Formats: sequence, C-alpha cells, structure tokens
Amino acid sequence: MCHRPSAVKRTHTSSFCSAAVSKCQQAVHLTSSTPCCHMHTTPALPVNSPNSVTLLPLCFIACWGRGLRACCQVVLGRDYPEPVISRLSGLYTTWAAGLLAWPFIDLPFTAYGNAVRAKQQLLDWFQAAVDEARQQLAAGQSVPGILGSLVSAVDEHGNRLTDEQLGDNLLLIMLAGHDTSSTTLTNVMANLHNHPHVVERLREEQCRVTARHGQRITGAILKEMTYADAVIRETLRLNNVVAGLMRQAAKDFEMGGYRVPEGTVLYLPLTHIAHND
Repeated sequence: MCHRPSAVKRTHTSSFCSAAVSKCQQAVHLTSSTPCCHMHTTPALPVNSPNSVTLLPLCFIACWGRGLRACCQVVLGRDYPEPVISRLSGLYTTWAAGLLAWPFIDLPFTAYGNAVRAKQQLLDWFQAAVDEARQQLAAGQSVPGILGSLVSAVDEHGNRLTDEQLGDNLLLIMLAGHDTSSTTLTNVMANLHNHPHVVERLREEQCRVTARHGQRITGAILKEMTYADAVIRETLRLNNVVAGLMRQAAKDFEMGGYRVPEGTVLYLPLTHIAHND
C-alpha cells in the first residue's frame, strides 16, 4: 500500500438525447448468453461488436449530460436551462482535456492555455452564483444545495470560506460529481459487453431483488445488490477514472529511502497501484 506522508499537501490545481438513453438501456441485450469462467483482469478491454462503435459514445454523452444537470441541482440547488448546461459541459471538457497537456505553456494555441481560460470562465460563473447566494442569505432567504452550506459555513473562530476557496471547492465538486460518473458508467457498459456471463448474473440478481422489494430503488435494495456493487468496483479497478493525484511536499521528508525536498511536486499513479497492489 502507498500511504501519503503528513508532509505532503494537496495542490490546487445539445439537448439530452433520448435515443442515447434508449441505446444505453439496450446495451445488455447486445451480448450473447455464452458462459465464461471469469472476468479478465486486463485494462481497456476491446469492444468486439460493430454496434458498440455508436453505442459507447452515445452512452458517454447520455451519462455526461444527465450527470452534469444532476450536479447543478444538487450542488447549486437549481435546474439550469439546456444552453447553460451545454456551455458548462464544453468548458469542463476543455479544462479536463488540457489540464495535464504538455507543453504547459499558457498560450491561445496550446491545449493547456485553453484549459487555463476554460477554468477561469468556470470560476467566474461560480463566483456569480456565490455572489447571488450571499445576497439571498443577507436578505434572510435560504440557499438550497451544497452551495448554501458552503457559503453559510462558519468555523469555530467565526471565519467563512473565501471566494477563492469557494470557487476551488465548487470547481472540484462539479467535476468529480458528473465526469467520474459518466466515465465509470461508460466503462461498465464496455466491460459488460465483453463479459456476457457477468450480464446474466446481474440480471439474475436484479430479478431476485425486484421480486422481493419491487421496482422502486431504496437504500435497503442497494445493499442487496452485492454483485452489482462488485461489478462497479472491478470496473473502477480496471479503468481508473482518475489516473493519478498530484501532491506537493510541504517540508523536507524521506520516503522509501529517497529524500524529497520541500516544494517537490509528487505524482501518485493510482492506475499502477490498482493494477499491481
């Protein structure tokens, strides 16, 4: 196991298509019922059906659009119109695509430079939401969503989160809340496509659960979906949503026989750890 030393700190770093949803729901029917022994443990499994050439992109688009809209409702406490969701989606896509793109030069024609500008536009958008939330609180109105909790939070010394802290938190929560879900669900569909025996076991489990509890999903029902939980966890192991994490040394320390000076940027390779630990 790889443990993070205490000396290391974090670094700051189209309308929803119903046809896509339909294809996602039909995904499990694309597989045959030929039994296999077990799931392979190789990452990035190939998709072996021509139908999947269109299925997987549609699946990702569907999950992405729904996830971002749901995040806005939960985090910001409101449902935004489709043009706003599309614009946010485009900004997040640009930011994520260029976040670790070399060369790390902030120029208009580099992916990194585009990412820097996309991030700033997102922060400006969140700042407007924060300003509006503070006005509502000052007027004695409640602010729904996680945003309301963040803006109204006070520590034991009476301090509130700064604009920079609020923006960074909202930026990360929104990214982690929708991009990770859409990517994971797409990987689940791809892996299920290549493992029909897993699909059959999932169907059997779902039939047992719904026969006992009905169609409505509750927390108790989810606890009984142990095989579905295992499928998702195995997908996360094979296809990490986040390949790694960046940390910066807050002071000099030694790890594994190596001296790490203060200020050193460290990279934790989560994909490597998941496949080899």
